[in-house]
Amino acid sequence: MLVVRGYRRPAEAVDHINRRPPPLVAYWYGPDDTQFRTFVRTTRSGGVARNDFAAQMIPSAAPFGGVGRSGMGAYHGKAGFDTFSHHRSVVGSDLPFSITGRAAMPFTGPMRLGADLALRRARSRTRHRLGRTPKRLT
Repeated sequence: MLVVRGYRRPAEAVDHINRRPPPLVAYWYGPDDTQFRTFVRTTRSGGVARNDFAAQMIPSAAPFGGVGRSGMGAYHGKAGFDTFSHHRSVVGSDLPFSITGRAAMPFTGPMRLGADLALRRARSRTRHRLGRTPKRLT
């Protein structure tokens, strides 16, 4: 079930989330800006998805799970450290379409070319933002 609520100010949404047990995922529809970063920093959830539904489950290397009532994990050794540290996934999309809405379709022809280019650009922007490689694609 996806609960959608409207708010006049982002702070109202943050207050609503923080008054309840942490959700498995919090969704943000809007630009990757200061308000979004404040939302991520001031709320607690298993993960955050920006501009897409269920995208936080796609990256195989990204942690997925909840905190508090929304999830439990392993313990002992590194798994315990990781569980109790809770590495929170934050994903976002600047694509003109929903990745998860098209993920079930087989990509062929122009759709595959467009998806490949969009993903390469998104990957490049992410690496550039993380300081891992120079930005090559525009």
